[in-house]
Amino acid sequence: MDTSVYEAHRDKMMTGDAVIFSGTGLVSSIIKWRTKSPFTHVAMISRWKAYETERVLLSHATAEMGVHLVPVSRYLSRHKGSAWWVPLRKEGLPLDYDKQLRDVVLQDLGRQYDFHGIGQFLLPAWFQQQEGRRFCSKQSALWLTKIGLLQDTFVSPGSFIAQPIFKTPVSLI
Repeated sequence: MDTSVYEAHRDKMMTGDAVIFSGTGLVSSIIKWRTKSPFTHVAMISRWKAYETERVLLSHATAEMGVHLVPVSRYLSRHKGSAWWVPLRKEGLPLDYDKQLRDVVLQDLGRQYDFHGIGQFLLPAWFQQQEGRRFCSKQSALWLTKIGLLQDTFVSPGSFIAQPIFKTPVSLI
């Protein structure tokens, strides 16, 4: 996928912003059907600077790797579908919210993906969530809850970005 639109917005993206996706596969189709929303995956932006290098990474949970970090450009270049950047409203945030958010992300790296939790979300009568595991929107909401920006942690990708702490989505691909 072409990442030129992302590259044009990259310098404006901040820790705590979301990226929302609309996938094209079978699981994405089921999520769209169940949530009545075009959105199938959500991730959080994390800006990391070490020495002279600054990276813009996605912090998220995927079935393949659990909770992990990946460069936004790499994920977008391989994504089949659409993606939007959803800026976090910065008004009223604690001055160190970005450090707090990076800290809680680091605590969850390596956590396993919650297949039962996504099953519970899609087919609640047949699945129970597994403690300590996360699926994408649950993980992103939990990070923001831990630093006091959200209340609800059991949300779909679409309802996650509908929270009043986010601005209007901007198309990336």
